[in-house]
Amino acid sequence: MAQMRYPYTLGAMVMQTPWKNYFTKNWVFKSYGLGLLVCVPIFAHITNSIPEPAPKKADH
Repeated sequence: MAQMRYPYTLGAMVMQTPWKNYFTKNWVFKSYGLGLLVCVPIFAHITNSIPEPAPKKADH
């Protein structure tokens, strides 16, 4: 793909962003992924341990 002089559109700006460099060099993305892997099973266990409310009976 030819290099643009200046990316005028938002899509062109996103395509020229060095995403691979951000994901490999930045600690924030790594810690976000690790935190997700640790917290999702804990949150799922907490959600599944809450009992379902009993259906309310009609008063008529």
